[in-house]
Amino acid sequence: MKRFLILLFCAAGTQLLSAQVITSSSLIVEKNASRYILPHGYRGFADAGVSVDLIQPEYTGFDITTTHGYQFNNILFVGGGTGLLGNPLLAKTSQRIAYSIPIFATVKTYITKTRIKPYVEFRAGYNIGLGYKLSYKYDWEYDNAENEHVAIRNREFTKFRGLYFLLGLGVEYGRFSVHIDWSPRRYITKFRSIDFNNNVVVSDATRLNGYFYTDFLSFCLGFNF
Repeated sequence: MKRFLILLFCAAGTQLLSAQVITSSSLIVEKNASRYILPHGYRGFADAGVSVDLIQPEYTGFDITTTHGYQFNNILFVGGGTGLLGNPLLAKTSQRIAYSIPIFATVKTYITKTRIKPYVEFRAGYNIGLGYKLSYKYDWEYDNAENEHVAIRNREFTKFRGLYFLLGLGVEYGRFSVHIDWSPRRYITKFRSIDFNNNVVVSDATRLNGYFYTDFLSFCLGFNF
């Protein structure tokens, strides 16, 4: 009888210890899992990086954007944003930059619930050009109908404006992120001839309807708050 009571006591103690270990383990797992859950509610992002023209990869610009929105769950973020884009151009002798301001809506989808969170982002909006930027120029002279010697300066101006789209792949770790973005951007080109002697515009026309697209690849670092 005494031996039976001892065995029963040992079995009860073992069962109680096992339950305690399981409970503690569950709490640790839940605690660790909660560390990787994205907070629901408002979130903001600031991103900056280098953009490369895929048609002329030797010329580079920059992307600076800020995004604000709502984190619905551990997967979906929806918001909007703006920024400043420095679009690189091929000039006659050197690189030039045409600036623009994108205004966009964005959807970001997180793929996993781990500490390191890969995600996919899509943006759509409108790109506002900040005035025409000289792309290249050259001078030449000719004699007009009155046999006057006239100096003509030809200039080509390019302005990035139109619909704005972006598809990005990135990885978020804590408050920091790294992402690669692809973005087709539309620009308009105008060709202007100026009478250099009288400082008047001889012709001012948009070339070939003036609307073109070029693809940019951006490499960015981000911070969320």
